[in-house]
Amino acid sequence: MPIDIKETSEKDDRTRLETLLPVYRWGRRLLKAESEEQICSVVGDALHEQLGATSLSVMLLDETTSSLQIVASRGLPKQVIDQSQIEPGERISGRVFETKRPLIIHRDEETSEDIESLLSRVELSASLSFPLVSNNDAIGVINLSHHGDQKRFSRSDLELVSILAQLTVTAIENLRLSAQKQESTRIRTLFEQYVSPEIARVLLDQGGATMELGKIQTLTVLFADIRNYTLLVQNLSLPGLREFLDAFFEMFTRVVYENKGTLDKFMGDGALVIFGAPIEHDNPAESAVNTGKQIIHRFRALRKDYLKRNKFFSDISLGIGISSGEMFIGKLGSRDRFDYTVVGPDVNIAQRLASGADGDKVLCTDLVLKACRRITPRLPAESMHLRGFIDPITVHEVELDE
Repeated sequence: MPIDIKETSEKDDRTRLETLLPVYRWGRRLLKAESEEQICSVVGDALHEQLGATSLSVMLLDETTSSLQIVASRGLPKQVIDQSQIEPGERISGRVFETKRPLIIHRDEETSEDIESLLSRVELSASLSFPLVSNNDAIGVINLSHHGDQKRFSRSDLELVSILAQLTVTAIENLRLSAQKQESTRIRTLFEQYVSPEIARVLLDQGGATMELGKIQTLTVLFADIRNYTLLVQNLSLPGLREFLDAFFEMFTRVVYENKGTLDKFMGDGALVIFGAPIEHDNPAESAVNTGKQIIHRFRALRKDYLKRNKFFSDISLGIGISSGEMFIGKLGSRDRFDYTVVGPDVNIAQRLASGADGDKVLCTDLVLKACRRITPRLPAESMHLRGFIDPITVHEVELDE
């Protein structure tokens, strides 16, 4: 009897449509799930509704034990669930996980003792196991089984499980990617509380290559030092001292970031700022000088506010030193503990200038001033002998534009 191709095709289309419409509905639920447990539970409901298997389980690889664990199940005895830890290659699910190939077994058709032995539970008449594979790595297995001699799994059942398995993998991948992004954001946010955002970005982007970070280049550094800080320590309570330092460093950091400087570190009553790296500048020296001037102005306003609370604030001032030159910038320290910082003679010069810049002054070297197009010195240049340096340094006091 000839086969009506058109009639068969229409029947196949109807069958496929009847299969795909519920899958689309379950797929939307899978992609909305908020945990891997919820994803496995949703796919368990979908398989139970669509295939009516006597029992089923969704297993995922437990990274800590390197074994498969049941995350969701239907129709399984409690003792089976409790003993569900399966090694790759062990039993049906372990073999499917290891080979990354689906497996259908019908007891009444099996002649291989090896395959039949996998049906360890005598009540099972048929089983279907499908691997969950993400980026060519197995992450879990879907298992279904029938009890009773008349129940079997068809090719269309396998196709349906294949579709749901892929949706499950996609949902898990999306969830894990979202979790990785959240963790990355959390780590970066936490990291930026201890180093500047620019340094955090350099270190995090380099990953395992942080030990090789570093180079020599011409940069400008700014060093700030609170003068008569010891007087504050002796006359303020510790909570009061911390409150002032927090306010000072909050102001300081804001000005530095506004001028695209990189805050290297806080050092008790001082701070070191880098201009020219990792953020590039057209004129790092001029940016540093402008930053120093703005910090002095805002420090005066801060001091005026705290002077209302304690008279000893009238005796403190801020000194800022700025120097330019070749220096090493990069990772310094051991493999277990390191800083991303700068070292070189000009770093020491900036620190010495800050120590000598009492009375809210900004002092800079001759090289810094020559690089500034719109900065004028307040007084004629002065030759200073700095501690640790044999030759005198030409120093300029910057006009603060009152």
